[in-house]
Amino acid sequence: MIIYVSRWEHTYTVKSPSRKKLLTCLSYDEVFAAKSLPCATYIFTDFDRLSQWELELASCVYRNLKDGGAQVLNNPAQVACRYELLRRLHLAEVNSFNAYRPSLGEWPTRYPVFIRRDSFHDGMLSELLDSREALEASLAEAESNGVPYSNTIAVEFAAEPMEEDLYKKQACYRVGDHFFADTSVHERNWIVKYGEAGVAPEARYEAELAAINSVPYGAVLRQVFDIAKIEYGRVDIGLYQGQPQFYEINTNPTVGFNTEHSSPARVCSREQFVINYTEAMRALDQSGPSGGAKIEMVGKFLKRQRRKARWRSWSRPTL
Repeated sequence: MIIYVSRWEHTYTVKSPSRKKLLTCLSYDEVFAAKSLPCATYIFTDFDRLSQWELELASCVYRNLKDGGAQVLNNPAQVACRYELLRRLHLAEVNSFNAYRPSLGEWPTRYPVFIRRDSFHDGMLSELLDSREALEASLAEAESNGVPYSNTIAVEFAAEPMEEDLYKKQACYRVGDHFFADTSVHERNWIVKYGEAGVAPEARYEAELAAINSVPYGAVLRQVFDIAKIEYGRVDIGLYQGQPQFYEINTNPTVGFNTEHSSPARVCSREQFVINYTEAMRALDQSGPSGGAKIEMVGKFLKRQRRKARWRSWSRPTL
């Protein structure tokens, strides 16, 4: 059994795998409140949406599960979120671009840059900014809109089109020891997120299908996941000056099994992605414990949280 742990409001990301009975979802609230949990395979996710307090609670649960014989992916005490990961990748000379925390007095050494939140997945907070003055003005605007200064980072621009104005974002999953490609997203804007219908020629989809069972950038991609200390997640990849750039790893990516598309090649690629994801999850399940014994959730930190949770449930304020 695979138990997928995320924020309760973000379990929709694995609706397709849960319908196929590849996994069962639990929220962090349920996990923190549990006195015991089954000995199974666990995938911890959503670290950028947790407070520091919740990360420590998740780390306590992780340690209890590991000590009790469970197979657990993604250690909450080790996983690198966006800013930390980008700094690590730049220092390791994997990425040519860097990220900065202006709240700590860190300012870019080259422009253009853009700003975004360190936590959450809401996209960019600015267009490309060509100077420190423009960056400071954009940061002030974000703060006036309620974005905490401490949650903003400045990221050097590092993207280039494949051809003319067509940009592509590649993606690759890691599920334990299995690595496999996701289908790409194409847009006519450098901020490639959801994809734009009809912009990619059929030749691009055919090339994607031919490579769907290969791991893009092989050893380097594996190094990126190792640097991030992430054992389950999806990495987003682009190109800059002909070299792959790794923008972030989402530990709770939306896993869609829909294969409908106007391109026959893309339909085949989506079908193969579903097969590859399913096989990776089943292999992960088979490598985990087979018994259903319970593992006690011990530790003063967790017990104190359970007492507070009960208190909150008993005394709901009336407004």
